[in-house]
Amino acid sequence: MAEIHPVVIKFDYKVEDFDYLDDLQDQIENAVNYHNVGEYDTYELDEENNRALFYLTAANPEVLFKNIAPILQQSPILKGAKIDIEMGTAADGTPVIKEYQL
Repeated sequence: MAEIHPVVIKFDYKVEDFDYLDDLQDQIENAVNYHNVGEYDTYELDEENNRALFYLTAANPEVLFKNIAPILQQSPILKGAKIDIEMGTAADGTPVIKEYQL
């Protein structure tokens, strides 16, 4: 069984329009499912609704990222977003994380 790796998209967003956030969630989830490259889990907001995170998982997280990158790059709310892709663990047991920024 393939190891599953988390992909986390982190961005600042003063939530006033949940419809836009829900629409973006749908676009990401549809792309992930269409290309069969992983799973979309959920999004989370901090208590002040200023910071949002999208959670995804994949056996090959870089392939997942490449398939959703066009959606992420077109979204005006994701400008400056950080994407953390866990690639596995180092010999000392710490996670190996690649970071991307939009």
